[in-house]
This record gives sequence, structure tokens and C-alpha cells, in this order.
Amino acid sequence: MKPRAQQVLLRIILPLAVTALVAWLFFRHITPADIFDALMRLPASAYAGFIALSLVGTMLRAWKYRILISRQLGFGEMVLITLVRNFAVDLLPARTASLAFYTALTRRRGLSLEEGGASFVVAIFYDVLALSLMLGGLLIFFPPPVSVQDFIFTGMGFLFLLSLALILFPAPILRRLLRWPALNRRPKLSGTLQTLSAYMDAHANMAERVKLLLLSLAIRLVKYVSVFILFCALVPVERNLAGFSHFSLGLAGTEMSALLPIQGAGGFGTWEMAFELVFRGLGSGLADLRLTALVIHITTQAWEYAIGLLAFLSLWLMGRRREKVENNQ
Repeated sequence: MKPRAQQVLLRIILPLAVTALVAWLFFRHITPADIFDALMRLPASAYAGFIALSLVGTMLRAWKYRILISRQLGFGEMVLITLVRNFAVDLLPARTASLAFYTALTRRRGLSLEEGGASFVVAIFYDVLALSLMLGGLLIFFPPPVSVQDFIFTGMGFLFLLSLALILFPAPILRRLLRWPALNRRPKLSGTLQTLSAYMDAHANMAERVKLLLLSLAIRLVKYVSVFILFCALVPVERNLAGFSHFSLGLAGTEMSALLPIQGAGGFGTWEMAFELVFRGLGSGLADLRLTALVIHITTQAWEYAIGLLAFLSLWLMGRRREKVENNQ
């Protein structure tokens, strides 16, 4: 099969097929009227709270990315790029679209492809570390069911140690990786690791690391609270720290579905399936988890797509305006 045909199969045909299959198996007893009624049941305050916190999270993430690119772009441009990144994040499996959009947009604004890609990857390290710290702190006071405690704490401990090591000791770890014979046979991957190593060496300031970690914690907390607002408006749950702790663990497990090599289009189907499986595994007795997951996903995606497309249009118009100015000089 030709490479272009393989890309069409993996990125378009298979995701659409997965979406159709999961929709048929998973949502046979949910009608469009059920979805519409659930969306109408969400109060305006829940939509407003989610949107407001979503914008706060975008500002914080733009601030974080701007630090990682050594402030080479203005804050306004970084906000627009971050909004595009947010809506692109579910377009392709394993977040490849998010990386592609981010590096392409930063490159158009004057950053090298390597620096844009490295800043994106490093941001993921901080995201993982922040998530493990946030969940660990919550679960110490509000532990998960005994049946899954060992699995959860082992997984979080592994992610914490791995991300912490990559942030604090990137050079020796990457140098060891570069010595592997298998990498020598892959010059592109080897070159990427060398670029990442040089980037991490240039961003080894401890004050910067602490600031990035605090921003990552704030971003993660704001995101989870924003979705918790929608969740509470749809189902009868405890609106306290214990309820938020349980929900955060479930949402974190659901987000792991993004690592699947093949997902539904826009994550639809696979995200909802993961949501129900994870919350059932945590002992949730809610009866309408499928519908709840679908309504939350529709709401969050509709907002991110709408604001992301507007940001993409703004960046395109800014680029056209800049080209005209340069041509007239």
C-alpha cells in the first residue's frame, strides 16, 4: 500500500469506522432526543463556568509555552497558537495533530521546527508530573477503592518518577539513550533526541523549572474543575473535595484513551467507552454514565473547535497582513 493511502486509512477511514462501530455498540439505547434534553438540562451557569475556566487555562498554558520558547513570541500570538493546539489535540491519535499544528504555527512565527517541537515535548513532561502530584495529593486524603489502590498508586508513582527524572536529569538519560545501537540506525530519531537534549540543557534553570511546574499544576487543576462543573450539573454527585478527587481520578483514566493508536473521529466513541469503564472500575453506581460522557465530550469539543477555528482564522489573517506589509516594503 502506498504511504499516502496508508495515511488516509489510518487517519480518516479507520477512525470513522471505529466511531461508527462504537456508536452502534455503545449508544444503541441513546437517542438524539436524549442527548438534546441532557444538553438543555445543563444550566447557563455551568456553561459559563466551564468557558470561563477554559479561557483561564488557555492563558496559563500560553504563559507556560511562552516561557519554554524563551519569550520569542508575543503573549497574544501564543494564546492564539494555544487555542489552535487545544482544538487540534483530538484530531489524530496519540496527540500527533497537536504537535504538528503547534510546531507548524510556531515555525511560521519565526521559531525553528526543532525548538517548537522540543518545547512541546518538554511541556508534556511537566503536564505528567503535575497530574501525578495533583492526583497523589487528592488521593492521600480521599483514597480510591481498595480493589484498585495498588494499581493506581503504582502507576502514578511510575509516572511521577519518570517525568521528574526527565525534567531534572535529562542530559544523562538522553545520552544513555543515544548510545543504544538501535538508535544509531535511525538518524532522524537520534537527531531528535540530540535536539531535545540541547534544549533541556538550555532550560536547566531551577527557578524556571519551579515556575513551569506551578503553572502546570494550575493548568491541570483549572481544567479538571471546569469539567467537574459540567459533571455535577448532569448527575447527582457530592460537590465537595472528596467528590472532586474521585472525579479527577476517573477523568485522568479516561484521558489515557488518547494513547490508543486508533480512536474514533475526534475521540468520539473511544473517549466515552473509556469514561464508563474507568468510572465503573472506580465503583461508580451512576446509571447514565454513557450519556453523561457523551454530553460532556460534545460540550467541551464544540467549545474548543469553535474558539480554535476562530484563533486559526485570526492567525491566518495576521499572516496575510504581515506578508502584504513585507511585499510593500
